[in-house]
Amino acid sequence: MKTQKLIKFKQVYRSNLLDDPSTRKFVKTILASITACGTVVFNSFSVDAQTSGSTLSDSPAGETVKRQATEAAKAPVKPLETHPVKSSVSGESAKPVARQPEDKMSAARPKETQALPNFHKVTNYLYRGGEPSPEGMVQLQKMGVKTLIDLRAKTEAAHNEEELAKKLGMKYINMTMTAEAPTKKQVETLLATIDSAREKNEPVLVHCAHGSDRTGCMIGIWRVTRDNWSFDDTYKEMRKYWFGVKYDKLRNAVKERSTH
Repeated sequence: MKTQKLIKFKQVYRSNLLDDPSTRKFVKTILASITACGTVVFNSFSVDAQTSGSTLSDSPAGETVKRQATEAAKAPVKPLETHPVKSSVSGESAKPVARQPEDKMSAARPKETQALPNFHKVTNYLYRGGEPSPEGMVQLQKMGVKTLIDLRAKTEAAHNEEELAKKLGMKYINMTMTAEAPTKKQVETLLATIDSAREKNEPVLVHCAHGSDRTGCMIGIWRVTRDNWSFDDTYKEMRKYWFGVKYDKLRNAVKERSTH
């Protein structure tokens, strides 16, 4: 509150060119009354609020400053800005809360406008990520990726990935998944494709739209069945790459295949 009053008073101070010495004394007195104690550094001069004892100026400039400063000191202070928060369940507005800084985890999340969003190396022959842009697919080709396993419905695609993959000499496999657990055939196809990639040293990319949920599930199944990871370690990795906690069926599909 004191800081805001000082800002108001600073505006008053600057609006009046205080060349009159007696008026300057008045300014010091007002500053002392606002701060109550301590030393205030204000526009290139200091005032000791405990020792200042100047009298008010009778000059016209002093009277003007006196009136404006008094109004500034009495002006109400605006409350902290608040914003209504919507409930994730009902959609109704909840009680306003003070503005909070952006969540660090959200700030760190890879931007989905990148050529290879949420892209990570699992092994030397296996990568995971979100939808690659056309530029991203060219990068994948240069990296030696030979196969793309797309877990989305084709209607989700922003471009014709299958056609571009053929032009770039890459194999394209569409394996449409939803929030439901993958089918037995889908799991078998995934494991066989990655097994082949390992044997031939021909890397494969597994991706969905954002590289988090469906991709997290299928890479998780690979971890517990081929790398012999525990479910706990596998789930930690899934969460690391933004797997959503609400997708119980995808998570359980991994857990059911874990041996420990």
